[in-house]
Amino acid sequence: MGYDLHITRAEDWCENEGSWITHEEWRAAVDADPELRFSEENSVSFDGEESAERLVEWVAGGKTPGEPGGCLYWDEGNLCTKNPGEAFIRKLCSIADRLNATVQGDDGERYPEALEPQPAKGSHRVAVSLALSAVAVAVFALLVGIAATDHTPPGTPPPWGYAAAEAGLMLLTLGAWIAGVLLALTAWFEGQPGRGLAVAASAAGAGAIAVLFLLLE
Repeated sequence: MGYDLHITRAEDWCENEGSWITHEEWRAAVDADPELRFSEENSVSFDGEESAERLVEWVAGGKTPGEPGGCLYWDEGNLCTKNPGEAFIRKLCSIADRLNATVQGDDGERYPEALEPQPAKGSHRVAVSLALSAVAVAVFALLVGIAATDHTPPGTPPPWGYAAAEAGLMLLTLGAWIAGVLLALTAWFEGQPGRGLAVAASAAGAGAIAVLFLLLE
């Protein structure tokens, strides 16, 4: 058992009808690359039966001189290898470029893109939480500023539009802050980088809103 990589011209390596890399193209590519050679001893075994298809060895990258750094073989229009290391994967990508092909894993992922570090699942939550906390404080500060300019006589109901705007800003503040807190807590329990900052920002946002609320009173 293992995980195979495939050099293929097809969109999906396992459905390559009409998109073969021909035997002749493969042999020409090996002959043109001083780092590749056909094995003198080893051929490919399919279902326990030896075939006439010889392995191609990557003579560079081995741990000791003369030891191949990886092997691959031609299989029905694709070039295949099993459990390659990163250095050999990058060599496969170089071979694929020359053959106008791509390198795909068993599950269809593309290389070399799949070698690059992927963002941790949910890592965006910290940034969004920080942004929502900032929005909540900013909107509430705006609400306080609007209230400070209100010169309606005591006991007189404010204009309908003013009251509606005030209620809308209050709801926006509350909604943004609650959403920020939930995202911060989720990031915390998921162990996301920066989670402490997100939680602290949510707490600071709550404190700022409380101070502004007192000013509003």
